[in-house]
Amino acid sequence: MNVAISVGLIIISVLGCRADASGVELQTQAMTNVFETPAMPEVMPEMGSLKTVAAGIAGVTNFPADSKSFMLVFNVKPAEAKKGKFGISFLPEKGDQAACEFQLRLDDMRAQFARGSLTNFAGSQKTLREGAAPHHVGDYAIENLIGDDQPFTVRVIVKGDDKLGGSLIDAEIAGQRTMISYRADLTVKKMVIRAEGVELKNVQIASLKSAIAGHAGEHTKGTKPEAARTCETTSLPPPIAEPQPGEILFCERNPGRDYAGHYYANFGYDCGNETYWLHGADGGRLAIYSPMTGSVRTLLEDPTGAVRDPQIHYDGKKVLFSYRKGGTHHYNLYEMNLDGTDLRQITQGDWDDVEPAYLPDGGIVFCSTRCKRYVLCWLAPVAVLFRCNADGSGLRQLSSNNVSENTPAVLPDGRILYTRWEYVNRDAVSFHHLWTMNPDGTGVMVYYGNMHPGGVFIDAQPIPNTANVVFVDSGYHGQLEHAGELMVLSLHNGPDDRSQAKPITGDGFRDPYPLSEHEFLAARGSEIVTVTDDGGAWEVQFDPNWFYPDNGTGGKVRFEQLTDWTQRPEESVRYFSGTATYKTTFESKLKNTKSRVFLDLGVVKNVACVRLNGRDLGSVWTAPWRVEIGGALEAGANRLEIEVANLWPNRLIGDATLPIEKRRTVTNVRTYDTMASGTYDCTKCAERKKSGQSAAMLPSGLLGPVQIQEQ
Repeated sequence: MNVAISVGLIIISVLGCRADASGVELQTQAMTNVFETPAMPEVMPEMGSLKTVAAGIAGVTNFPADSKSFMLVFNVKPAEAKKGKFGISFLPEKGDQAACEFQLRLDDMRAQFARGSLTNFAGSQKTLREGAAPHHVGDYAIENLIGDDQPFTVRVIVKGDDKLGGSLIDAEIAGQRTMISYRADLTVKKMVIRAEGVELKNVQIASLKSAIAGHAGEHTKGTKPEAARTCETTSLPPPIAEPQPGEILFCERNPGRDYAGHYYANFGYDCGNETYWLHGADGGRLAIYSPMTGSVRTLLEDPTGAVRDPQIHYDGKKVLFSYRKGGTHHYNLYEMNLDGTDLRQITQGDWDDVEPAYLPDGGIVFCSTRCKRYVLCWLAPVAVLFRCNADGSGLRQLSSNNVSENTPAVLPDGRILYTRWEYVNRDAVSFHHLWTMNPDGTGVMVYYGNMHPGGVFIDAQPIPNTANVVFVDSGYHGQLEHAGELMVLSLHNGPDDRSQAKPITGDGFRDPYPLSEHEFLAARGSEIVTVTDDGGAWEVQFDPNWFYPDNGTGGKVRFEQLTDWTQRPEESVRYFSGTATYKTTFESKLKNTKSRVFLDLGVVKNVACVRLNGRDLGSVWTAPWRVEIGGALEAGANRLEIEVANLWPNRLIGDATLPIEKRRTVTNVRTYDTMASGTYDCTKCAERKKSGQSAAMLPSGLLGPVQIQEQ
């Protein structure tokens, strides 16, 4: 990453994909040499020897289960990146009435539990974001899987319940995500595995040494796992050099393991099973990255713990963060100097204290489970706002909310900006927006969004030298670890005008940190990236049916500036033929005017339809490429959509380079690329074919410049 930063030390919380197996027993260490991705230490049960049941599965295979408690493990090798699916139906001795299928689809990065079948794949299930209400017994899906575009490992643990009957089925995906389903009427006797577009390799099975007493390798609250006892010390390096301007402080940790992917469930334990911890797998560090040299200096590393939520003090000399020390399951607040010295604990106890921020009065605001409550409709603990003094004394609760609050930050006027989930007398999953309060807990009021349902507005940060705020819109009821679109909010028309917030990225971003009015750091997957909002960027949605190869984008591409599609680096854009929708927002200072106002599109190849603030303004197909917008233009923020369609030759030319079975176009027009020599009277075509020149692509798309004109 090439980043030039000149605004002092920057912090960002980055969720890595670390899977350190140092705390796992020797048997598991040996397995990492066989399988693509290492296991989560907390998930691994005590088991017998693994035996191979198939070297590879690329169709339908069935085999018996030797015991009612076992682990099935295999590698998944996609035939083509992000394509294909597989399903495992766990079946009783006869029939399939109580069967359960675990299914994973690579094309849309989803996994699910559903009713199993002897003959077919199960149908698609909904995620909580899509309106499902999953629980241990029901069928449900999770989304936004990561690490599945390359070969990876799946481990499915089936535990028969000796006391109550039934089976608990726990699937671990790529060493990063887990999901659980309890089937009260199912004792697994056999399995049917179906693979379509993927190949399952090195399929092995092992019987468990214990039944459903809980995840081996995890532990009940108050005890320590054996594996962690040999590694309880924290790795603290000797003092390092003072931090330099332009360096980036970050932390790495594994994502939370809530099998339904809730945004708020990445700490604490499942209240339905207190041996199942929702925090991510062990392994994490706090470090400083220098963009100038590419070097990384580690301040704190704990292979059996985790670090999250770093915040730099106003003096630029120390950092506040949440730390789950090795051998424990709860996060407390810690502070240390930025040269790596003087690690000191601020809060104590079997609670989770997360997402802290320094207050201007010298105190600390943070979210904590010390409120002693659980989410009313789920299995995860609630954290609300607390504060304490710099040394941890004077700890008190600021909020009486009955469900989760998140990510407090300090506005320039000293108020605390935070995310509040509104639940009382409202729809349970639709209101998670931005609120403010004074540092003493008084003056609680809406900041933005609480009138309209939908979206989780979280990780908000004030933008320096402006009155604006950047935040993440994590979508309907949120996504795991707050992933979503980055939004910039210019609050000038009250808390309910939705046009005041505009997206500056697509989905999948987290933890924004503003560097300036138009430049931001953010986390995406396990990367630190820069994002710019220069007012000239466009989100372009291509018709996904004609956008290939897709590469997992769903046809969504960000254009930092308007350009001819044929000049883009993406093959799927260069050869695209069809319709694409350009979206952007812009600020207008025009007020009531007697002048006529036009939107000039510059040049379009070949047809465009224009919508401004949801109003259809008509189509253009020839010069002058402009529409009148006076009746739709608003003072302040405006939402512009331009739908553009081009001609078919580019897609025909692109398909001519593909094998016949991968082409989606068919034509009876013979071109110089396809005709046999001497069979078509086209001297120019024949000359081009003989010379080896490629077909001439046609300029396509919105070429611009786009501008407002008064007349």
